[in-house]
Amino acid sequence: MNKKISVLPLSLLSLSLINLAGCSNNSKIHLVFGDLTTNEVTTISYNKLKEKVDSEETFLLAVQYSDHCACWQSEAKPVIEKYISEKHVICYHIKLEELEANNNTFGIKIVTGNSSFAVFENGELKNTVTTKDDNTLKNYSTFESYMNELVVLPKFYYVNKDFVDELYKKDEKNVIYYSRSTCGDCGYLDSHYLKEWSKNNPDYARKIYVLDCDQPGIRLDENNQVNKEQWQKFKDDYGMSTVNNPNYGYDSGYVPSFFLIQGSNEGVKYLSGAVAFNDSVETSDGKYVVTNSYYTSERLNNLKYIDISVDQKVLKGMELDSADVNDNGTYVMWKHESAEKYHNVFVERFLKYSLN
Repeated sequence: MNKKISVLPLSLLSLSLINLAGCSNNSKIHLVFGDLTTNEVTTISYNKLKEKVDSEETFLLAVQYSDHCACWQSEAKPVIEKYISEKHVICYHIKLEELEANNNTFGIKIVTGNSSFAVFENGELKNTVTTKDDNTLKNYSTFESYMNELVVLPKFYYVNKDFVDELYKKDEKNVIYYSRSTCGDCGYLDSHYLKEWSKNNPDYARKIYVLDCDQPGIRLDENNQVNKEQWQKFKDDYGMSTVNNPNYGYDSGYVPSFFLIQGSNEGVKYLSGAVAFNDSVETSDGKYVVTNSYYTSERLNNLKYIDISVDQKVLKGMELDSADVNDNGTYVMWKHESAEKYHNVFVERFLKYSLN
């Protein structure tokens, strides 16, 4: 897949940063997801990197020149990892030898004996510097200024189960997004709508906490195998199902799910919720009908964010065109590109309601 590369030459870097200083957040690169669980770069394989580029993701990447190069161990790595620890961004890391083995450096500036740093937006390389260029990768203050002019920090931050447990006990309101890295619905929502939402809402200061449930102790056992009983208990205990959260849980519990909670030592209170996709579609009298959804007339009174300005308030009972579904004869699925025009509205209204 050919990618158009837009890279600022080094000679224009200083000028570009001056120009960016007077620009609004909308002209910057919007990072979508951060991570509160790590202070280090995240090593990535060449295949995973190519997948991110081909999937048109926005991300940060550090390229290590070699294992013994001081340009990485003493210069770039400490600067980048201090930024990670203070700003909680995700920065991927790969060795130059892996890029060269695949004859593809993705346009990243490579200088012999020096490590590099790159910023990708929607799969396109937007900026790249090396440890030879100036002090950007050698001095934290310089790097922080460089990043301040280039990117907008994330709104969504990955956390772990212990962090969520503390949120459930903390006397404050928070938004939690339950997701899974192997969930197609979650991946579609993240790469399509949440990316767009982050860019269109740069001024929200509150963090949205994301728990990837594809990990041991939640959906997986200690051998990284799915444990259905353990997974169901988690969904019951954390309000994803209706067992302990009849107002805002959804059946046995699904992802992607969002909840606005009020934490307390006496027990968490669920104040609102939203679930993207996960609608059931069946054929009835030759028609495709949504037979189950989070958005029902029974739940509507609980969802205060769905006001009169929302045209389609209830999805259960909707009739769909054949072009809107995938029907393999045994299973019918509402296509993401058709369902999202309704679900994006619900997620947008939920976030606005919960973050204000």
